[in-house]
Amino acid sequence: MGSRIIGDLIVAKENANPLQQTELTVPASGETYQFKMPSVRDEARIGSIARFLRAQDDPAHIGSADGLDFDTFITYQALATFQVLLQRATTDWPFTAGPDGKPIINPDKFPDEAPVMEVYEGYLDALATFRKRRAEPEGQPESTVVDGQQNTEGQPVQ
Repeated sequence: MGSRIIGDLIVAKENANPLQQTELTVPASGETYQFKMPSVRDEARIGSIARFLRAQDDPAHIGSADGLDFDTFITYQALATFQVLLQRATTDWPFTAGPDGKPIINPDKFPDEAPVMEVYEGYLDALATFRKRRAEPEGQPESTVVDGQQNTEGQPVQ
């Protein structure tokens, strides 16, 4: 489907600090998806929306995750994540025209063949990579082992 960008385009500054990034880029199925970096509030909204989606599908349990298998639980999390964080993509399938004609994300309109879980897994990987890099201390020299120093097993290095 071409390479047109949908949604607001945010241009990153050249040489910007990658630890200050505001979006996560996820390549999947030959397309690119841009997700907003989640805030604490976004994480809470994702949980609330996932519960709301579960309640729509199973009103008797009012959105409770009790009794759901892991794959179903994660699918609801993925759908809610798309709604809260997806900013733009190089494909049309995640977007539907809203009441005012502007694009919205409505999981009920996703085509059956949409790579929802592939994209979501890519998002989780990108977020984990970012968080791992952010947690690493800046300016720390790589550790070096010198002759006579002990290795991780307590044995002298020769």
